[in-house]
Amino acid sequence: MPAAMAAPLARVRRRTLRLCETARRLTPAAQRARTDECLAAVLGTERLDAEDAFGRSALNSDGTPLQLCLTARPGSQALRYLGDPCAQLSGAARIDAARQAMGAAMRTAGAEGLRPAAEALLARVLPQDRATQDTFRDGALWLGLAAERPGLALYVEAARADWDIAGAWLADLLPDAGPAHQAIAGLRPHCAPASFGLEGLDAGKGRAKIYFRLTAPQDVHALGLAPLASPEMLDVLAIAMAGRGVDLDGLVMSMGFDLATGALVDCKADLCGHCLDHTPEDWQRIVTACCARLEIPPVDVAPLLDGGETRIAFLGCGVSAERAARLNLYLQPSPDARPNAPESLRAAAEDAVAYLLALQQEDGHWQDYELPVGASDQWITGYLGMSLAEAADRLHLPAARAAAERAADWLCRDRPYAAGWGYNASTGPDSDSTAMVLTLLHRLDRPCAEADTGFLAARWPEGASGISTYDGSDAWAQAHWDVTPYAYAALPAAARAARADGFRRGLADNLQPDGTWRAYWWRSPLYGTLLTREVLDALGEPPPEALPRRLSLGAETTLDLACAVGVAHLHGTEAEDLAGALAALLRRQLPDGGFPGGADLRVTDQACTAPWDAPDGQYFTDIAGSFTTATALRVLARLWQDRAGAAASAGVAA
Repeated sequence: MPAAMAAPLARVRRRTLRLCETARRLTPAAQRARTDECLAAVLGTERLDAEDAFGRSALNSDGTPLQLCLTARPGSQALRYLGDPCAQLSGAARIDAARQAMGAAMRTAGAEGLRPAAEALLARVLPQDRATQDTFRDGALWLGLAAERPGLALYVEAARADWDIAGAWLADLLPDAGPAHQAIAGLRPHCAPASFGLEGLDAGKGRAKIYFRLTAPQDVHALGLAPLASPEMLDVLAIAMAGRGVDLDGLVMSMGFDLATGALVDCKADLCGHCLDHTPEDWQRIVTACCARLEIPPVDVAPLLDGGETRIAFLGCGVSAERAARLNLYLQPSPDARPNAPESLRAAAEDAVAYLLALQQEDGHWQDYELPVGASDQWITGYLGMSLAEAADRLHLPAARAAAERAADWLCRDRPYAAGWGYNASTGPDSDSTAMVLTLLHRLDRPCAEADTGFLAARWPEGASGISTYDGSDAWAQAHWDVTPYAYAALPAAARAARADGFRRGLADNLQPDGTWRAYWWRSPLYGTLLTREVLDALGEPPPEALPRRLSLGAETTLDLACAVGVAHLHGTEAEDLAGALAALLRRQLPDGGFPGGADLRVTDQACTAPWDAPDGQYFTDIAGSFTTATALRVLARLWQDRAGAAASAGVAA
């Protein structure tokens, strides 16, 4: 079983702090201390710079536990902060801590009069047994505050609730629940509740809110809520969509009821911003047009997007029962901001490490792929272990080195082969697996047995231009360039010197016009090309003179993209020219820190001698994405080290 590991939170922490900085920039200097107080309150932390202040949340699609909301009305604009408190915790412990944070936020906001209604809402909607509370991994309640005015917003996740619970809650809360029950009756056939909320100061100054989504496409006129079908609402939604569409999850609607009277006071519709994929220029045109339609002074979008640091998560339009309108812009961190920045690279690398550590079995090994001969454990453990060892050295991460040490312990314990390692215990030893394990041992400063280095040397006769993966008389026993570089580097110095001429000859013979090297075992030449450039760099050997000055490397899979970024960096590509590909790679990183695997590995037919010309074989995917993640990790760790060093040399803190 994999050992339990902490969630990958480096990117979440970085994005949250970045959004806090955007909030400060949007706030007058005199209010910044109050802004920090409000941000800390909605996040449930005493200090925004605390290492464990943030965790993963369902509030945003990228897991960050914070949003900024600008509300524009005729004659005013106001900024609110929406947070998922105590997101570093999980389950029942998180709910307990969030309730305490709610109480503290009420004191900060002067809204303690709202506490009885808030406690009643939590008691009605949240399950009370601890086992069920523990299933709320990504939180259950969110808080909202504004720096310039009193009042608190509380929102409670209601995906497990239904309209009966909503009706019972409002019946207990409102002096006259008739309007609410009438509204629910109209929504029940078409919508499902998403969350419940309270906004205001106390029972006399506030509103109860229900957020809901359509369960099937439906004309909003059928919902029976006049503000939702008002011309202002429909026009703003049409302007924002600009001829595009969103799925049912991309539209969230709400209705609010006055706590003092029970009357319907307003409705709102929020459109998912990133679902629409508008550019910043598009957003400025759209927001300007929406403001004009609602007779609101124009909003300048550029300061909100903060030079690409943030993006619009939702655009909302609210219309009151009296047809007064407002525009809401919800901001979340942009995943594409500053891909070349050392802190972006380090956060991505740390989350990749966390993912690989979470996959590691308690005894130190990994498993991935599923070939006809089964899953790999030896080869994949060697590859992941050596990648973690390299990342540990470059990033100074003790946990990564400890994982690599556990991998080496497992590989050197209870070995099935007298010399060398293989794909698994049933395939026999091979040069690729053995080279990866020896590289791991080298990076951990562990001794390498003569039997193992001798195994590699025997597969590479002096005078040959590369190493064979297996023994035999078929194509699997010919020299394979994608196995050769790491095997060459793993040989003892004397054995490597005896094969240096053959290595240089193979380096020239296998180089292709586009600057890549031939691959026998892989769909694309990019992986083997990355290994070649890594080894040349590590040994201080120059690349061939025939290498093109500029590379143009296409990438289909995530492994291809990671390798292309690594190769281009080692080739000397300028950071600005690499930014687009690097941003694309970072976008592919999953919330759990891993990178998606792809069908890159080819079990080439044993009769196929030149698959780069006429490929023949079956392709396989690293199902857990471990191989792809380890490759991306090495690339990111090298980039971070080089960029951080360059920034330090330039006098810029990394």
